[in-house]
Amino acid sequence: MQVTECAGSKKKHVTVRVLDKGDIKAITKKEYFFDWKAAKKNAEVYKLCLSEDDSIIGLVALVDTPTDQRIEIKLLASSVKNMGQGKYTKELPVA
Repeated sequence: MQVTECAGSKKKHVTVRVLDKGDIKAITKKEYFFDWKAAKKNAEVYKLCLSEDDSIIGLVALVDTPTDQRIEIKLLASSVKNMGQGKYTKELPVA
């Protein structure tokens, strides 16, 4: 997957991976607005990382409910440093 850096229109490759225990220490409420340690207890948390340096630019917490055949997005956040003008954007396909 790719995101586009808005300031220079440069495309960057990103990966989505499961947030592991080592990452939790680096995730702060100040940087990502939510208590992701608590979210990890009730949901599967994934990180969006830049491929070039593995820095985390976003997080999402998902809850799978197979009996209802649905997946719920509990939390979704970009890091504070990746918000606003000149940051990253995901190009969505046009239908």
